Amino acid sequence: KLYDLYEVVGFTLNKEYIKSETYNGLPVYPAETLENYVDPEQVKFFTAVSWYQKLSRVRAEKFNFLKSKGFHFANLISPSSIIDSTDIGEGNWVFEQVYIAFNAKIGSNNVFAPKSSAANYSSIGDHNFIGSHSNVMGHVNIGDRCFIGGSSVIFNRTEIGNKCLIGAGSVVRKSLPD
Repeated sequence: KLYDLYEVVGFTLNKEYIKSETYNGLPVYPAETLENYVDPEQVKFFTAVSWYQKLSRVRAEKFNFLKSKGFHFANLISPSSIIDSTDIGEGNWVFEQVYIAFNAKIGSNNVFAPKSSAANYSSIGDHNFIGSHSNVMGHVNIGDRCFIGGSSVIFNRTEIGNKCLIGAGSVVRKSLPD
């Protein structure tokens, strides 16, 4: 609703967490039986669960669970961001003033905090968090479920493995294993 990109039609939670049949005047559906209420071809989902807990584990689990049921995901992209790449997965959350360059490859279910960037020929896998003011610059490959702290810079044809944690303000120019 903030960016007026989509019409919100409902919410879903695991059945054990549902306390009411509605939230903000919209229905709340049990995730376990969601296909009984919602046609996967008629709506797109957005996973709004936390992105930093256990390197995005919960966010990845919810995304993969709904994908396994045939659901599709919307990208939530701030109108103030510039996305020049056409190689972007689904379910990405792109905050304000993010720049993703022409030849960057972006997977699915990533979070790009404000003023972060992914430069030409960079590749970012799935379920990652890229912190505010962080720059992924040129021929960098980042695996899945990584956390890149705010104001970090990764460059120089660097390979970042899966589940890596890069602290805020880091400068990374050498590859890191899983």
